[in-house]
Amino acid sequence: MHSNNAPVVLFVDDEQFLLNAYQRMFRQSDWQSLFCLTMKEAYELLELHQVQLILCDYYLKDGTGAEFFRGLDNKHHAVKRVLLSGSSEDFADELIKAGLVDQVLSKPCSKELLSLVIESYLTAVK
Repeated sequence: MHSNNAPVVLFVDDEQFLLNAYQRMFRQSDWQSLFCLTMKEAYELLELHQVQLILCDYYLKDGTGAEFFRGLDNKHHAVKRVLLSGSSEDFADELIKAGLVDQVLSKPCSKELLSLVIESYLTAVK
């Protein structure tokens, strides 16, 4: 069980089986994990929870991860942002330079790499 002051990580992916895998991977973690399938759900969760880190897939049913991050308002400027992409498109540098994301990871991503990335961002925001 997580304490009320545990950091919050939001996973956004339109593939339920991946969200289920993330849930299994991180159920014993030191942070609270939230999961959603759409940008709309993600925006709603951001209004309800103080999220420190978002991991978002690039391709979603209702848009792209880049569009999702562009749609975040100023009250979420401090939230760290990691984009997950299963495609070989080379947009990572462009999105990072534009300040939309902090990092882009290729999917599939190992539990070890995801844990390392999540821990590094959560440690940085403490």
